[in-house]
Amino acid sequence: MMIEFTSNSANLNLNNAIYSTTLTTHIQGYSARVTLKMGRLRAIMKSNNLSQIDISNEEIGSLNGYIKRKNTAVLTVMFTDIKNFTLVTEEKGEKYSREIREAHDKLLTNIIQKNNDGLVIKFIGDAVMAVFSEPSSAVERALEIQKAITAFNNNHPEYEDLSIRIGMHMGQVAVDDNVQADVFGRHVNRASRIESLADGGQIYLSYTVFDSAKGWLSEHENIQWQPHGRYLVKGIKEPIEVYEVLNNSHAKPRAPLNGKKQTNFPKGLISVGLVVAGFIFAFSLSNYTKIESGSASLSSDIGASNYANNADTAGEQTNPVILNGVSIDSWMYQIQGLDENAKIDSLAVTDYDMLVVEPGNDFIDFSYDTDYLVKRLERKLNGDDRILLAYADIGQASDYRSYWQSDWIAPTKNKRGSPSFLITTDPDGWVGNYPVAYWQSEWKEIWLKPDGIVAKLAKAGFHGIYLDWVEAYDDDAVRDVALLQGVSPENEMMLFIEQIGAAGRAIRPDFIVIAQNAPYLINHNPARYVAMIDGIATEDTWFFGEGDAEWDDANAGDLTGGERHYEEYSTTNRISQNQIYLSLGVPVFTVDYCISEKNANLTYSNSRRAGFIPLVTRVSLSELSETPPN
Repeated sequence: MMIEFTSNSANLNLNNAIYSTTLTTHIQGYSARVTLKMGRLRAIMKSNNLSQIDISNEEIGSLNGYIKRKNTAVLTVMFTDIKNFTLVTEEKGEKYSREIREAHDKLLTNIIQKNNDGLVIKFIGDAVMAVFSEPSSAVERALEIQKAITAFNNNHPEYEDLSIRIGMHMGQVAVDDNVQADVFGRHVNRASRIESLADGGQIYLSYTVFDSAKGWLSEHENIQWQPHGRYLVKGIKEPIEVYEVLNNSHAKPRAPLNGKKQTNFPKGLISVGLVVAGFIFAFSLSNYTKIESGSASLSSDIGASNYANNADTAGEQTNPVILNGVSIDSWMYQIQGLDENAKIDSLAVTDYDMLVVEPGNDFIDFSYDTDYLVKRLERKLNGDDRILLAYADIGQASDYRSYWQSDWIAPTKNKRGSPSFLITTDPDGWVGNYPVAYWQSEWKEIWLKPDGIVAKLAKAGFHGIYLDWVEAYDDDAVRDVALLQGVSPENEMMLFIEQIGAAGRAIRPDFIVIAQNAPYLINHNPARYVAMIDGIATEDTWFFGEGDAEWDDANAGDLTGGERHYEEYSTTNRISQNQIYLSLGVPVFTVDYCISEKNANLTYSNSRRAGFIPLVTRVSLSELSETPPN
């Protein structure tokens, strides 16, 4: 969720709300000059098609007027959110939620904009985005919001108690002529991430807000400032120093429940220090550390060694998972090359309990016989049942599938495509795949209509669907568009998955839904997410391959480190997050990409020790694995 201040050669007058090759403005006053670009648009408005995004002239004009009135180069950005509001909506109904939201919006607007101290920029579902010229005012208003919410709950016993979480960050958004403007989007993103760390009733701040506000509010009674340390959050490389402010007469500080707290490296561990130093040296030679068979005892991060350091136990078994009465202890994943019946026949003679395959019926140039595929694969050779799932990429559009129309225009990295749900190119390098605004009706209809993709798969005999690119909700470009269109990317992805499951079950009541990747989506609403999926599969926990690498390419597997294993996506953090699913009764399948047999055995051992059901293959997913489970 981004708003950026940036420069552009085509400066336009914001007061006239003129739109051209990019959304820009030339704000003049007190010798300040700003070029405004809303939402890190990534040039998506170069087509002059304003309907692609949903941001009003009024909102832009309000921000412009606020900046001019306050004559400021710095704004404090506030995000608020109602805890568990989606769950309440589901339980109480839309009429109830609308009444609550209207009361909430009115209450917060009155407090934020009192004495013209702050400005509400946007309502995003049950969330509010606002700005303040003074951090002390932002903190005062946040404390007032929490006090007012408590009073509202006491005065309205007919409603479920509201619980609001608030996050704030401060940064420069406008500067004098000829000086590079700082990126407002960075500060919006930080405020949003800080808010996501908070629980209901809490107010979290970055250090910049704390440092600026504390002195102005030092004489206020009952205000307590609590440092919580440095936390790593999604999308921001450096850790954020998090502080909490509260009225200690009726609240106590609480450390963040989410996020990864950064800890200092233990002193005196010379041997470990040497290992880390060696790792840093190796990493400086390449973005990826390639672990060959001779050094396979090294995990993809040091913390992963807690799970296994030798591969001799690769035959260890986890408790099997039961899906639709089928006990699953092993599985196979193949989505390329199945246009040849011989490849299908090779899969058919295997003893895997679950198969995930590309159905292939909607390829433009090489569609293959889905009926033959289902009949050959739905049971084992001995007649025993097995689970057959259809692979489906719901977060991206593919230009090689039959739904792709001849008049569609593929997006580039910096320009939206047409239809408007086509946002950008695949970040991992998969050619012909484009992340989409998956909440838009035109995209959903392809999947959910009576003769859509989901219905066809269920009618073809697949036992369920294996959803790829659920992580679209966390893609930066997708999130930017969601913010501008006033939708929650997390809520919309959950809704889409629910709708896909319902469409499948309308034809096949036991229709299975397994989501691939996006392990942190569960944090948004655990009860809701667990109810809509039958399992989660995660790629790259230990090893990965480069996108579009062929089966025999050197980079088809055995890679580790780099951005793929950074911060919350380190091996240790992936394991910890996936074990949340296990604790809630959701089975976890892992798929890693290795060439080395020793790396494969290490992965099988680690995955089983963690309680998961593993598969090791190569990134092209075009052949039966050469490193099958024992």
